[in-house]
Amino acid sequence: TGGAAYTVNSGATLGGTGSISVPITLTSGILLAGDGGGTLTVNTVLSGGGDTTIVSNANLTVSGQLGTSGGYLGTLYLTNGTLQLPLLGSGASAFVSTLNNDGNVTLSYTTPNPSVGQFPLIAYATIGGLAGGGTSGITFVPPSGTVAYLSNNVANGSLDVVVTGIPALVWRGAPTG
Repeated sequence: TGGAAYTVNSGATLGGTGSISVPITLTSGILLAGDGGGTLTVNTVLSGGGDTTIVSNANLTVSGQLGTSGGYLGTLYLTNGTLQLPLLGSGASAFVSTLNNDGNVTLSYTTPNPSVGQFPLIAYATIGGLAGGGTSGITFVPPSGTVAYLSNNVANGSLDVVVTGIPALVWRGAPTG
């Protein structure tokens, strides 16, 4: 943590474990989650062009966004790790030119206000990896009590979360008056 922002330039790698609460801009640089183990927690990662984010044998937790609708990250490479993104409801949480899944990946999401519906989680231009891409090799884990599944929305170019059931709200209190 600390600083106003980080910029990872061409040939450089930002990696390891811990938490980075300020925006990270990748300018042909690499964000390496966990650096071979552990968890890296970030807020927002922006694209400066030609960049790569790697989740390999580690965990990446994002509280903001990976890329933007106007600035896709270059490549999101997933293999044998965990990626947790927020479910924004108003658009995707990650925007990548190439989504590449080459191993057993756990994908989960967080949301403060669950609702039923279909929501984009990761927008992509191309998808590759196991069995030609899609959701092969991905274990999807919705929040506790939520019934949901992952769908490859080819027409929209996104991996979507389809929520079919949410936990019921239970009021526990005593009426007064």
